[in-house]
Amino acid sequence: MEQAHAFLEASKDDMYYIVFLLALTTGMRKGEILGLRWKDVDFDKRTISITQIMSSDGKDFQVGAKTISGSRLIRVDSETMEALRLHKIRTNEKKMSNKLVYTDLGLVVSTSLGTPVSPRNISRTFDRIIANSKLKKIRFHDLRHSHVTFLIKNRETPQVIAERMGWSDTRMIDNYAHILPDIQEDTADMFGRSFYKKA
Repeated sequence: MEQAHAFLEASKDDMYYIVFLLALTTGMRKGEILGLRWKDVDFDKRTISITQIMSSDGKDFQVGAKTISGSRLIRVDSETMEALRLHKIRTNEKKMSNKLVYTDLGLVVSTSLGTPVSPRNISRTFDRIIANSKLKKIRFHDLRHSHVTFLIKNRETPQVIAERMGWSDTRMIDNYAHILPDIQEDTADMFGRSFYKKA
């Protein structure tokens, strides 16, 4: 998680910052973020709906999600929603500046002309920020892993985690079994403090 936070800080001035922020704070996949439209964002209810994704080759959009359970509603924290608000303002400014050649597809993440952003461009930008910041090498997908790790360490239920991540069942959490010993230790310490304090 510390590495992901360090990367996020290093990417703050990048045009694709919102992509990295959403990956870390919502656990969304790259294709889900690049397929996200403004009509899928509810600022009042602080939710994001996954209704289409960009294909891995960046050539088209697919209705729905990677899996049946991938089509979902994600609740978003207020800080991330504020970042989305600011990003929308900047997007509208680009639209006005290039209105004669702007292609409005309603995408949250787009080029300065409104066209889709290639997954490869996101990957190249990600790797460049890592290299320039001299951070330990991580993958874009590790931002999603960091989100799951955070949820587990904060005692979120397997069912809620699976729904949030778009997993078909809770067995995917078995991939994070290495985190459980630390949680067990924290739980034991918490019990000890509470039990002996009252005793």
